[in-house]
Amino acid sequence: GLLAGVFQLDGGSAWKAAQAIRIDDFDDLVAASVLCRPGPIESIGIYRRHKDDPNALALYLSQFSPAAAAVVADTNGVLMYQEQVMRLAREVAGMDWQYVHKLRKGVADKLGLNPLTGDAWRTEWSTRFIEGCQNTVGMSNSEALHWWHSVETHGGYSFNKSHGVSYGIVGYWMLWLKTYWPAQFYEAFLKLESDNDFLRKRLILEFKKMGGKVYMLDPVNSRETFRSVGKDSLFGGYQDIRGMGPKTADKVAAAGPFADWAQLMDALPKAVAAQLNA
Repeated sequence: GLLAGVFQLDGGSAWKAAQAIRIDDFDDLVAASVLCRPGPIESIGIYRRHKDDPNALALYLSQFSPAAAAVVADTNGVLMYQEQVMRLAREVAGMDWQYVHKLRKGVADKLGLNPLTGDAWRTEWSTRFIEGCQNTVGMSNSEALHWWHSVETHGGYSFNKSHGVSYGIVGYWMLWLKTYWPAQFYEAFLKLESDNDFLRKRLILEFKKMGGKVYMLDPVNSRETFRSVGKDSLFGGYQDIRGMGPKTADKVAAAGPFADWAQLMDALPKAVAAQLNA
């Protein structure tokens, strides 16, 4: 759950989804950024339960027709991606590609939720989809209604899978750096977020939770701003001292490193040194 600064997963519903499903592999990483959206978020519990218990997943899938079950088998029984909506329309409902595209676009644009077109759109496409499922794979009316409901509620908010995977790759790189080069990861973000005190405090606290050591000022290792030393130590910079501007911080850094605290205090503006000694 230490996800501060990780692309797509560092806060809000995405952080909660990542916590809930527990990321163990790349597919989970992608799923966390997808399951946080309004439709799929309802299925987080199903995803986690089936992920933890393959027998429960097999039992769940067995209640559906094989063609439909195959569409969601790789996502723990959850309809998550636009490509899955398209597969249901094409392989299960037997729609021609022109209709598959229209259904995907209509669901993505949430036409069914539009008060001006909703009823007419829902009537036309639910009938086309349900009858298609019955005629193509011999699906029961109740199961066809189940998948139509999934298409309507999940499909309207689902990612294109390639979009989710592209996001996931960036998140994976960041998690890898955070795991194996933690001090450098946090150094980069503390510099990047120099004007965001709330996030910087969160980053520092999280780095400490990971076993890192933070020294807000050090005569030997401090520079203009935050600096990593090794993989587990961060040293604050002169720009982070109240009353120190960038130009003054640069001058102090150029005069260092210092032999001891006394030498550092002599290099600082008198008002700043007095503040630190108070």
